[in-house]
Amino acid sequence: MEPTSEIHLFDDYSITGIDDGDEVVAFVRNQYPCGISEHGNTYIFNPLAGNMIENSVLIDNVFELVRQLHFPESISRFQSLFAVSKEDIPRLAQVLGINNEPLFEVECEHSEPHDMMFLIGSNYAYCSYYAHKYWSGEESSNPLIEYLLKPPVNAIRKINYEIQTSWIWQYLGEEDIQL
Repeated sequence: MEPTSEIHLFDDYSITGIDDGDEVVAFVRNQYPCGISEHGNTYIFNPLAGNMIENSVLIDNVFELVRQLHFPESISRFQSLFAVSKEDIPRLAQVLGINNEPLFEVECEHSEPHDMMFLIGSNYAYCSYYAHKYWSGEESSNPLIEYLLKPPVNAIRKINYEIQTSWIWQYLGEEDIQL
């Protein structure tokens, strides 16, 4: 992505090498006629990609089912890009275990705030419980607000923002760091 890029949903995905691949793709296109985001592509079609933890696939899929059933007016995580406030970047880096990822200032016409600390659970019951809290707009005792951005999203500029481990320690406090 480059500054001044406009990011859209896409629908040129496919599944190869499995039975009923074309039918599955048609089913997904029917559920998301405007397309899906890269996040949606990863969690819908390729649960073994990248460095995801096992539960993240369960969590995102249960959260999407709860959204479809109980909060259909909300933006799908499978059709979203994600953002946090500049003040929350150090904490996000600590929570997700990332460092020195490219960051962009972005703008879009429609976004929704949700507490990403509810993106937890190791079974259907917990995931469903926390999904209801997430989609209803509740906040945990230590919220970390992510913004679901509905494309198109404009990348305004790249932020030169190096996240230093020592700065994360100062920002969060030693008691907040789990090693």
